[in-house]
Amino acid sequence: RRRQCSQHHNIKVTIMTMRVTILSTVMGESGSLLTAGSTYSVGDQFGQELVNSGRATDTDRAMAVPQTELKPYFATDASGNVTGLVGPGGGVSRGPTLSFDGAVNARDFYANGVSGPLVDPTGVLDSTLGIQAAVNALKAQGGGKLVFPPGTYKITNRIFIQGLSNAVITGPGATIFKSGFDYGPGSNPIFYFLECNFIQVEQLRFVGSQPSTSAVLYGDDGVLFVDCIETSIMHNEFTDFGDGATRNLSHFVTDPPISVIAFNVHIAFNFFNNILQTSSTPGGVDTVTFVGNTFYNLKGSVKFASRVANSGRIVVANNVIKTGLGAGFEFSSTGNVLVSNNIATDIPIMANFYTNTAVGANPATWDNLAITDNLFSGCTTGIRIASGDYNDGTRVCVNNVTISNNTIRDLTGGSNDAGILMTGTVSNARILNNSIFTYTSNGIYLTLDPRAALTARDSILIQGNQLTGGSGANAKWVNLVTSGAPTRKVIGVTIANNVSYDSAGSYLLNTTDLKFIGNTSYEVVNSVWGQGGVTLDSCVIANNQITSTSAGPNCVLVGAKIFDNVFDGAVTYGFRIDGSSSALEARGNVFPTLAPTWNVASTGRWSLGVAAYSSGTAAPSTGSAKVGDRCINTAAAVGSPKGWICTVAGTPGTWVSEGNL
Repeated sequence: RRRQCSQHHNIKVTIMTMRVTILSTVMGESGSLLTAGSTYSVGDQFGQELVNSGRATDTDRAMAVPQTELKPYFATDASGNVTGLVGPGGGVSRGPTLSFDGAVNARDFYANGVSGPLVDPTGVLDSTLGIQAAVNALKAQGGGKLVFPPGTYKITNRIFIQGLSNAVITGPGATIFKSGFDYGPGSNPIFYFLECNFIQVEQLRFVGSQPSTSAVLYGDDGVLFVDCIETSIMHNEFTDFGDGATRNLSHFVTDPPISVIAFNVHIAFNFFNNILQTSSTPGGVDTVTFVGNTFYNLKGSVKFASRVANSGRIVVANNVIKTGLGAGFEFSSTGNVLVSNNIATDIPIMANFYTNTAVGANPATWDNLAITDNLFSGCTTGIRIASGDYNDGTRVCVNNVTISNNTIRDLTGGSNDAGILMTGTVSNARILNNSIFTYTSNGIYLTLDPRAALTARDSILIQGNQLTGGSGANAKWVNLVTSGAPTRKVIGVTIANNVSYDSAGSYLLNTTDLKFIGNTSYEVVNSVWGQGGVTLDSCVIANNQITSTSAGPNCVLVGAKIFDNVFDGAVTYGFRIDGSSSALEARGNVFPTLAPTWNVASTGRWSLGVAAYSSGTAAPSTGSAKVGDRCINTAAAVGSPKGWICTVAGTPGTWVSEGNL
């Protein structure tokens, strides 16, 4: 219910269902006077909100708002100005000391909200109700500043703040710590802001309830904003939180929410030590800057998640994460994201983008992702983009992804990990100018699930990357395959001007319109381009230099052009044309060493330079041929022809044996 204390102070008062005797004349919501000495019944709106969110307790109700017999209420003078706080029996407890700039001092309130000692800066007394009274006073004066003098303040339940606007809560040198909190279902933070606008929390130290460096404690939150606009959390320290040190989200009574309400969130220059996460799930947030924060021992992630469509508009920049157990930066069904100039070390996954499968059909499209200029070290996977199905089987395609100028090093993952990993349905992705060093997993790994119904063309560009120090059979510098339930091949991949040293080669399958151009690769395991019945179609392989200590590329190609490459160092073959390869054309290729050059095990037609090559057990009897075309005998044996050469063009032309073995 709303009470009007004066024409200038509008206060929302929500208390338990009870008979309340008004101790000071105030204005009711309807404009009628609530007369001192009269008794009224008031509904418990806040209590109902807690029930709806699964967090109702008697203590919550008792500390929700000022209540007679339980907590003081605001006293006014004849002109309606706030003069103090009404305590039990009508006495006026010590009121807020208002400085010239309107600041409220947290120590000007009784620790128990009624009488006796003031809010205790030594951390011995429980100051919960006194701090709640200070917050209420801040709201009553229409905002301003609430100051915690240096010291340590103990609270035993959350401070609830609803409808506050234009306020700063600050305390250089002050620590607020939790003691004896009840962690049932839902969130139990230090500060719970609901429907507040233009709020800044700064220069405070918050201590949670979970000192373990590995265990979680759900509900052990620090600062929670729900359905709030223009909020800032700056220059604070958060330590030992078993759940979200900061949480900014839209209302979670309706799950998932109908729309995103919370927006314009600023979290900057904070220090987080031994926390589970900072988060925005489930309702999500819109327009966030997360800048200049430092994390040590992050047990979970810096998480931005949504179960509804939202614009996102999230900037994560210039943060540092040192050691952790989960993902560094985590984005679930969230689009329009920039992750730039961050440093993260010793985290399993550094930047993780994925589909929020906690709901069914989700209209959200999480497009426009940019991950640039970061340094990630000591992870299993550096950057992961994973577009999967929602619970009802629907899916969205992630469009417009740029991953550029990142340094990713000292990777420790296995065959399903990578420096840069993309899975699912992705379109218009650019992987540019990244450096990936010392990896036992893949360097760049795309395991795609292209869906014709979602996008006609994938358009993937991998260009200008440097990959060094791959080791083991899994350490392919680029690995492109299909998985899941694709309805077509991957279409439109360009891999150009990359440099790879000491890798397990490249592995490219099930692709149409592939351009593999200008790459330099020094390989300890040979490349595979197409395999078995899985072909690369309509490809251009040109101007590459591939040096292998084992064998050259093993390829199943259809309609490929292989021009002006250097294949060097192979001890078994320089280039193998295998399986169902056909309609190939090759010219200008160089094999500098004495190792065998072309190795042909295909029944299709192919061309090396001006001549067309085919294979079979007899000279061709169908099809057209020109002079110089050759057919290799696939059943060659001592005393039988090595193959046949066309001496007169025609259909099938005149073919002559090249001599018996």
